[in-house]
Amino acid sequence: MNRTFESPSKTLLRTNPTNPNVAALARAAENEPVPDKWLTLGDATTLWRGTRHIDLAVDGYSAVLRLQPSDAVAYFHLGVAHCMRYESPHREAGDFRRAAESWQRALHLNPTHYIYRHRIEQYGPRLIKPYPFYDWAAQARREISVLADPSRAEFARPSQTFVTMAALQPPDPDGRITRDTGGLVRTSSVIVLATIRIGNAARIHLSFGLVGRAHWNNEVDPLRPWIKEPQGWSVDRQLLESPFV
Repeated sequence: MNRTFESPSKTLLRTNPTNPNVAALARAAENEPVPDKWLTLGDATTLWRGTRHIDLAVDGYSAVLRLQPSDAVAYFHLGVAHCMRYESPHREAGDFRRAAESWQRALHLNPTHYIYRHRIEQYGPRLIKPYPFYDWAAQARREISVLADPSRAEFARPSQTFVTMAALQPPDPDGRITRDTGGLVRTSSVIVLATIRIGNAARIHLSFGLVGRAHWNNEVDPLRPWIKEPQGWSVDRQLLESPFV
C-alpha cells in the first residue's frame, strides 16, 4: 500500500505529493479508464481519505478487476478496503466476507506472495500457522497506547493438529427456550480456509445483530451460540461464549 503518486500534470496533485487530489485522480480515471489510473485512485483514497470515502476505493479496485480480472494486487487491495469499511461505522453487509474472498483470490493468483498468505493466516484457522503474529501485544499494551487491539487468530498460538473438546449435550435439548421465528436476530458467517488445507480445515467467523427495533438487554448471561455440526464435519467447540456482555 506504500505508493508514490506521479502525475504528468501538477493539477492532479496538491502541493504535498503524498496527499494527492483524489477528485482529480477520479476524473483522470474516468477520462482514461485504464487499470493503472483506477488502481492509483483506489490506493490514494484508501491511504489518505479514510473510511468516510472508502466506497470510492472499492469502486476503483473493482474497475481494475473488470479490466484485468487476474490482477492479484487489485484483489488484495480490494480486500483491504472492504476490511477497513467492515471495521468502521460505515460497514455494509458482506464486507468481511468480500475481504476474505478477495485475499484468497489474490493468494490463488500469486501463491508465493508472503503478505497475501500472511493476511489470510491472521484471520484463518491455526493449522500450520507459522508463529503467533502478535504475541508481543500484551507487553506493548502495558508500555504504549495501542490504537486497535489484535483479535482472532492474530493472538492465537500455532497448532499442528485439529483438537476437539469432549462432546457436550445441547443446552436446550427439550426445546423449552423460545426460538426466534420472527426474524429478530440476524446472523452472518464468513469462512476463511487454511492456506495449507490439511483435513480441509477452516475458520468460521460469526456475527450477530438485531433486526428492526429489537433490543438486547444483556440482563442474564453473555451470548452463547451452540454449533450444530453438519454431517461429516467436526468443530473444536460446540458451545461458544461471546467475550462481550
